[in-house]
Amino acid sequence: MNYKSVLEGRFRRNSLVRLCLETHANRGGERYRRVGLSGSAALVSQALFILTGLISIPLTASYLGAERYGVWLTISSLIAWLTMVDFGLGGNALVNALAEADGNGDRQWAQSLVSTAFWTLSGLAAVIGAAVFALGYLIPVEKIFRLSDPALSGEVRLACIAALVSFLLTFPTGTVFAVYRGYQRGYTGHVWNIAGNLVSLFALIVVTRFRGGLPQLVGAICLARTLASAMNAVYLFRYEAPWLRPVPSAFSRVALRRLMNLGGSYAVIQLASIGIYQSQPFMITQAFGPSSVFVFAVAQRLMTLPINLTYLLTAPLIPAYGEAKARNDWPWIWQTLRGSIVFCTLASSVLVLILGLIARPLMKMLVGPEAVPSTTLLL
Repeated sequence: MNYKSVLEGRFRRNSLVRLCLETHANRGGERYRRVGLSGSAALVSQALFILTGLISIPLTASYLGAERYGVWLTISSLIAWLTMVDFGLGGNALVNALAEADGNGDRQWAQSLVSTAFWTLSGLAAVIGAAVFALGYLIPVEKIFRLSDPALSGEVRLACIAALVSFLLTFPTGTVFAVYRGYQRGYTGHVWNIAGNLVSLFALIVVTRFRGGLPQLVGAICLARTLASAMNAVYLFRYEAPWLRPVPSAFSRVALRRLMNLGGSYAVIQLASIGIYQSQPFMITQAFGPSSVFVFAVAQRLMTLPINLTYLLTAPLIPAYGEAKARNDWPWIWQTLRGSIVFCTLASSVLVLILGLIARPLMKMLVGPEAVPSTTLLL
């Protein structure tokens, strides 16, 4: 027996095993690094979004009045309902499919996925826009929003049109943030969100400075976000990832079936989430009028912070799981999943208890006594 060749063979096998383990460890560490960056950027973006919302309350509610402000919040909820018609094509379905394509190193399939999602969403936006604008003047806005003054119906209708146009223009560009998330670069997308929120805050301050009405306020904020979204799309597909540019020739029925199969499951989750968090303003408007939405929205924005924060920190794991699955790295997936469940349970429980104790004095200090929710509402 040639012991030298046997020892060399064992050494090579052991070296290969060590190399594989080191490679898995490096990939796992890189995933955690990107998750940490994306989570941190998401926290900053969400904090700025919340701050913008809190600043907007004293700036706008004082001259818009509780009824107009309630209408604004209700319009936002209705637009959130419309987002569910993307079937995950601009969200988690595309994120998961891109994560798998990244794990397999398949750029051509990735471009087909992005192009298919982008042009499908563009077609949906055109259909929604045509239907709404064809029937727009038949919709009784004074009844939908339960306006106490019929003279407000024209102003509210213009505000709805401004919000809808902005939504339709940004609907297809939802694929941009999905691209960042799919390639585990959600932090870059959040930087663009931060820029959009800053521009929106500037637009809000300008409109309130000149005492603009509800249509001007909604239009200015929506225009700012639309411009930021368009600039992000141009930068991504022209400079950062031109090989992902959504060209019509890359549209694929195979990619559409893949996305729709994934999107069906996500549409159920999306519908449930919107039903939980976006239906109340509309129902409160119908039951008590738009003025009551004001107090409710303040309480909801504060008391849903724990679940929002834990989601922001764990959402970057979705593409990481997809990429790890494509590489068959199941030990990393199970270890990370268990750790994230424990973290979310402990963190959200502690935050809910703290908020329950400080909510009322905090709201009184930030937005004034007229917006302080009752203890029953907080519970």
